[in-house]
Amino acid sequence: MSAGRRYRTVPPPPALRPFVECLWVHAVDDPAPAEDDGRILPDGRMDLVWVRGMGALVAGPQSRATTRPQGGPFLAVGARFHPGAAPGLLGLPASELLDAHVPLADADAPLAARIEALLEEAGDDRAAMAALSAELLRRLEGVPGPDPAVRAAVDLLARPRAAVADVARRVHLSERQLERRFVAAVGYGPKTLERILRFQRAVTALGAAGEDGGLAGAAAAAGYSDQSHLSRETRRLAGLSPGRLARWLG
Repeated sequence: MSAGRRYRTVPPPPALRPFVECLWVHAVDDPAPAEDDGRILPDGRMDLVWVRGMGALVAGPQSRATTRPQGGPFLAVGARFHPGAAPGLLGLPASELLDAHVPLADADAPLAARIEALLEEAGDDRAAMAALSAELLRRLEGVPGPDPAVRAAVDLLARPRAAVADVARRVHLSERQLERRFVAAVGYGPKTLERILRFQRAVTALGAAGEDGGLAGAAAAAGYSDQSHLSRETRRLAGLSPGRLARWLG
């Protein structure tokens, strides 16, 4: 990343860890190069995001890649939630946010106003993430933890070659019950999340190996049946062939 760009993540405070995977800052001071299309890949997560000049937003779960301008100047601060954890803390059903960005004020205007005021005044990345953490910690009072069956199922689905029927059995739910809980908490069913988590394993493998590292090896590492399967899924979820995705990641 160039000197005019930065992206950093930090772990959340311990009390937030059942809900929040990380806090992050993304800043761009220089114009984006022509080849940077601002592509955002689906990962099964929801984010609470403050963007300077736009305010506080909730980014819903994605079922496909999206693109957004990344030219500078641009500053965003966010909290990335574990799959299924955001609705309980933010009071927004995941199923209504699929492939959408909505103003936080639609769900909680006072929280949105506090976040926007505090982050506008934050002097640096650390202060901004601390302010966002503090506001989320205030939300914890009286909020039950994430659905334990959904959390356990997400962990099982993250394993290569996971089967939804077996996951449902292991968390003591019928497949229909698991589907309903996932749609409410995650935004889509367990089979879709399994596909997205497998795709993310492929992204990691392709990013580490590069275009010349062997697509067959990346397919096997991610849990795809073969290279053709990987190719179909990267086109569906990223809008790119595996080779182009590897180049984009590089």
